[in-house]
Amino acid sequence: MALLSGSIANASALQNRGLEVDYSAFGPVLFEMCVNRGVDACLPYVSDVLRLIHGQHPDTLKSSEKLDIEFVLQFSSMDELLTALLERRAHSLSYRRLAGVYKISAVG
Repeated sequence: MALLSGSIANASALQNRGLEVDYSAFGPVLFEMCVNRGVDACLPYVSDVLRLIHGQHPDTLKSSEKLDIEFVLQFSSMDELLTALLERRAHSLSYRRLAGVYKISAVG
């Protein structure tokens, strides 16, 4: 957003000096900004969906991933451990490509 507003301010300054400004140059910047905002808005949704799926079907958390004993012992109940594992899995899956998320979720 700062890039766009800075570009607009520069364009206004050029116009004030009597120079012609080509506003079509703002198109790619605006498009990229909109795509980035759209992706950023979807990431929490994907994380929430993954959290719900794994919460309803904890068996989908099965994996060959190794856990440190220290990590496991910091929880006082199995429910707390399960919640932490759900958060951990949702966080890790939300940053992978969608094809990778589907393959991992479908397998295990």
